[in-house]
Amino acid sequence: MLWLFLQGYAIIEIQAANIDKALFRISKAGIELIGVSRVSYTRLQATVRRREFMRLQQVVSGSGSVAVHTIGGTWKLLHTMKRHLVLLAGLLTVAVLMLYLSNCCLYIEVSGNERISEYAIREVAKENGIQLYRLRKREALKQIETALWEAFPELSYAYAAYHGAGLRIDVREKYQAPEIASAEPSAVYAARDGVVTQITVHSGKAMVQAGDRVQKGDLLIAGTYMLGERCITTHAAGTVTGQITAVDSALLTEEQISCLRPTGNTAQGYCMRIGRREYVLQGEDPFSLSLSEQETVARMGRNGPLSLEIVKIVWQEAEYAYSAQKKNAALLELQEEAYASLRRELDETADIYSIEIFEEQTAEGLKVVCTLRAQTELGMQGPVNVIQTETSERIYKEE
Repeated sequence: MLWLFLQGYAIIEIQAANIDKALFRISKAGIELIGVSRVSYTRLQATVRRREFMRLQQVVSGSGSVAVHTIGGTWKLLHTMKRHLVLLAGLLTVAVLMLYLSNCCLYIEVSGNERISEYAIREVAKENGIQLYRLRKREALKQIETALWEAFPELSYAYAAYHGAGLRIDVREKYQAPEIASAEPSAVYAARDGVVTQITVHSGKAMVQAGDRVQKGDLLIAGTYMLGERCITTHAAGTVTGQITAVDSALLTEEQISCLRPTGNTAQGYCMRIGRREYVLQGEDPFSLSLSEQETVARMGRNGPLSLEIVKIVWQEAEYAYSAQKKNAALLELQEEAYASLRRELDETADIYSIEIFEEQTAEGLKVVCTLRAQTELGMQGPVNVIQTETSERIYKEE
């Protein structure tokens, strides 16, 4: 048994239509089976040495099959070590990869920039030797700092250093003096229709208050106004915030909110495909609305330069059926289009805070009205207003 353990063995099951003939062939090939026990007329169990197992499979392959129940001895020991070696090799590969990545630059982080774009700073770093997922280059840090000073004269501070798994670039920009406001006389007018929610006047005279509804061109802050008996003319300045409303509508057809559902009626036909061309052999789609299924029933020359296929086509008559999923997708697309359209008209500081959907079924289809409300700046600079009398003013409106 010790010799059998050292050689390695397998407990197998042999199955053959004529088991006695199979045993004769095994014996004739000089293969020794140990502990043979018959399970049925066509199956038997036995133990075979590892070095004879491959020959046994070749002998039995013509008339039966060999199934391994278990392996033992040094065979099992080597198999177990092989699995552990694969695991160890995998762990070693991961460790080497982690060690390599720990010495690489995986990302570039930029902080302190305001007017200079982060993309421009990243490009300067890449042009001076920094490559993502490559080994770090300490000598490139000073080059990056020098290149930043040369590329952006508006910088007052630049520092580059490796931090964790990435490169961190800290910059500071020089103080930029604010632009001096124009002293030319002017007034502030409504740039669009809306309802005033807040008004702050820096110079001039407020002509509206919170809650007032204004139209495009209405005077919001006057640059010329009466103070007692004196006529004051100045550069009007201030902030007028208001609520605006945008309405967008669309007609959703039956196809947009419905899906095709089979009615149960079917028809079938055949076509022949030669290369990319298709020829009808029999039948055609008799339905105005249908779903189709195709099945290849014959094929010639699959791997050749010219293939031929006979395809069976089954048409199923269909009808439109309401689909809540398709309707919700269509409504979502309408909301996104309306939001994008309004966003293009407003500045970046505008806040779109409300979207309402109204649905109405009509003979043509489902009419959908999308109402959006936003908070934005209403005022725009324009020519100074002119006073006609002491109590009335002519309001400039932009055509």
